[in-house]
Amino acid sequence: MKFLELTGYGNNFKHIMSLKSISDISFETNYTHIVLNNGTSVNVIENENEIIQMIYHLEGFITNKDAASFFETYQHAGSDAWDVSTHDDELPF
Repeated sequence: MKFLELTGYGNNFKHIMSLKSISDISFETNYTHIVLNNGTSVNVIENENEIIQMIYHLEGFITNKDAASFFETYQHAGSDAWDVSTHDDELPF
């Protein structure tokens, strides 16, 4: 399992949360609000950049409209965005 270690806002208690148990994250002005699948919510001091880096480190994926338009461009062009064989006729060794 993949976990995030986060620090509670106000009390500085450590919280270790399963990435799978998180249903919603909102980034407020002074804290980050996390809602878990069971309805429990926790406010933590880690900011948007720190949490996103942790999720990427755990090989999580966050998509947005920019990423979606990138892949849409490749689809309309008739290309596969994941195709690594383009211009790869020979091995480099």
